[in-house]
Amino acid sequence: MSDSGSRGYRNHSRHRAAVSDRPGRALRLLRGLSGALTAGLVAVALALGAAEWLSGPDTVPGPGAGMVIGHGVSAAAAVVLQWVADRSRGGRAFLATVAVLAVVGVVLWTWWWR
Repeated sequence: MSDSGSRGYRNHSRHRAAVSDRPGRALRLLRGLSGALTAGLVAVALALGAAEWLSGPDTVPGPGAGMVIGHGVSAAAAVVLQWVADRSRGGRAFLATVAVLAVVGVVLWTWWWR
């Protein structure tokens, strides 16, 4: 009987170690937000690329090469940062998540609000 008790204790300590390796709820929510913003930035970059391609030299002017390139580079950076955030723990995951939010903020400020 003492054998099953000690096994239960070992399993419990393993379970606690596995639970403590998980990111906190706030970091998971923040990573979810940054993932959604990254996906949105990729979608906008693709839409701008399509709009630029569809607006030939003889038709309505498109968004411009600068805007398309800026969004494409920013989307690529956000995807890489989100990948790091999703595969890291602790401070590194937090910093990568905050960097994604900063990239999206800079894109919004530079190309849409200014």
